[in-house]
Amino acid sequence: MALCSGECCSQSPGVRNGHSLVYFSPSRSLILFGGADEKKVHGDTWKFSEGQWEEITEQGPSPRTFPSMVTGDNYILLFGGNAVLFGGPSNPVHYLDDTWLFENNAWRQLITKEHPDARAEAAIAYDPVRQKVVLFGGRRSGEKWIDGDTWEFDGKGWSLKDTTGPTARSGAVMVYDSKLKGVILFGGNPVISKEKNYNGSMWLWNGTNWISMNSSAPLIFNSCMSYSTTEDFILRFGGWNGSNRVHDTWIYKSGNDWRKLHVKRHPSARNHAAMVFNPDKDCFFLYGGHDGDNVFGDMWEFTGRRWKLLFDVKPLRRIDNGH
Repeated sequence: MALCSGECCSQSPGVRNGHSLVYFSPSRSLILFGGADEKKVHGDTWKFSEGQWEEITEQGPSPRTFPSMVTGDNYILLFGGNAVLFGGPSNPVHYLDDTWLFENNAWRQLITKEHPDARAEAAIAYDPVRQKVVLFGGRRSGEKWIDGDTWEFDGKGWSLKDTTGPTARSGAVMVYDSKLKGVILFGGNPVISKEKNYNGSMWLWNGTNWISMNSSAPLIFNSCMSYSTTEDFILRFGGWNGSNRVHDTWIYKSGNDWRKLHVKRHPSARNHAAMVFNPDKDCFFLYGGHDGDNVFGDMWEFTGRRWKLLFDVKPLRRIDNGH
């Protein structure tokens, strides 16, 4: 395990939050894009393979946080995001509506006639049976500042599929569950208010309709979630419960309810982290996030129902500079 500052770890993304992380089968590697460190927003792309980080390119999507990114059929799709992290008077929030595809270690922008409105913190997942990317909700500008619409991407373009399913929300998470044969949506924040009205409900998208599912899991948003294709279970970690950031680890298997794991060692409490399952290694990887004050650059592996710290970058306190 290495412990260093963000500056000395030149061959890693360093501390990040609001970034995206996926597994990409053509290169048998993890691909990380963007997010923010302690003082600025990035638009770089990194590959993690055989225990090493390598920066692939700074060419492609502009710097942003909270984009929706997922692996499709031999491509990576990225949509939207926010040009800043939290922003400020001199650098206000700016939501994006561009679509990008990553193939052969390069990004190319895809111009489509129809696409979702500009937004960030939308949930996204890929249905490999139907070969469709599913995108739900998110946060955007205007009077209706959160969305409850469902879009699909077929490899060439977007189409609006539903507006009557789960209540509008941002910060939800989605995965495809092969046992349930559908996309699972969990949690999300429908309203930010003094009443802290958070939503921990669970839904299944079967390609035509949203079906409400029973769940007794605590209310949460901005957690990270991924699906084990080898053992057929969903793993979820961390998030914000309306009062605090948490470090809870939960597992869901079809036919059962969520089960909280009691593990001795785990990542610290955080939200806006990124987690992905690597089928080649048969394990999950978690990277970064923040706790409100500090931005993390540590990387964890989850296997055998245990967390293992792979490397640890010294957390850096976020600079309040309007980025």
